Amino acid sequence: MDIPQLPEDQFIKVDSINTRYWLSGKKGDPIILVHGLGGYAENWMHNVDVLSKHFRVYTVDLVGFGKSDKPDAPYTYDYFTDFIKDFMGALNIEKAHLAGHSLGGGIVLKFALKYPEKVKKLVLISGSGLGKEISPIHRFTSLPVIGNMIAKPSLKGISTLYKSMVYDKSVITGDMVELGYQMISSPGGQEAYLSTTREMINLFGMREESFRPIRDKLNLLKAPVMVLWGRQDKIIPVSHVQTAEKKIKNVTSHIFDHCGHLPMLEHPEEFNSLLVQFLED
Repeated sequence: MDIPQLPEDQFIKVDSINTRYWLSGKKGDPIILVHGLGGYAENWMHNVDVLSKHFRVYTVDLVGFGKSDKPDAPYTYDYFTDFIKDFMGALNIEKAHLAGHSLGGGIVLKFALKYPEKVKKLVLISGSGLGKEISPIHRFTSLPVIGNMIAKPSLKGISTLYKSMVYDKSVITGDMVELGYQMISSPGGQEAYLSTTREMINLFGMREESFRPIRDKLNLLKAPVMVLWGRQDKIIPVSHVQTAEKKIKNVTSHIFDHCGHLPMLEHPEEFNSLLVQFLED
C-alpha cells in the first residue's frame, strides 16, 4: 500500500506551538482528524481525499508529534484537549466534527465533555479512555530505563510496532516505516512519546486517573458518537466497544473483521463510507 499524493503541509501558531496541519476540501462541515500516540497526519493518508469531497478536513499533528513543536510539557488528556481548543481558535473554527484514533479517541471524548458547544459529532476509532486494558508493549514502555530502550528509534523497532498494530502485515510498507522513523527521530520526538506514555499508562495498564474521568462521564456526552474498531485489535481490545455502547446514550458502532488497531488504514474504503454516512445523516 503506497503513500498517495498528500495535501500540502501548512503551519500555524497554536498559542506558542508551531503546529503542522493539512486543510483539504472547500465545502461542508469542518472535521478535525486527531491521530494516536506516536502518530501524525499521514496516518489518515487513505482517508483525507475521500473525506475532502464532503467536508473541510483539518488533519493535525498534535503537539509533541509529527512535525509540530515538541515542548517539555505535561502530556495529559487535558493538555491535548486544550491544544485542540486553541487549534480551533487559531483557525476560527467554532464547531466541528471530531474523529480520534487511539490516544486521539480519548482526546476527542475528553474534548466533547469539556467543550460540548464546540462539537457536532464524534467518531471514536480504536479509542482510549474507555478502560484500563492496553497492550504489553505500551505498559513496558511506561517503565523507566526499559521504556527508554523500547522507544529508542530504530527502523526494526518501528517496523515491529507497526506490524503489531495490523491484521494484514503487508499493508505496512517500507515507506511507512521510514516515515515513522523520521518522525520519532526528530528532536524531542522520543521524549514526547515517553512523556505521553508515562502520563497515561503504567505497568498495569491505563492509569485510573487518566481514563476514569472520561469513562465515568460518558453518559453526559451530548454529541452523537460513532465507535469503530478492529475485531483483532491487539493494542486496545475490541471489548471496549461494549463499554461505549452501555454508557453513551446516542451511539452507533461498527466492528471491522480481519482488522487490527488501524481500521482507517486496513479497510479505508469501508471506513470512509461509514464516516461520511454517519456525519452527513
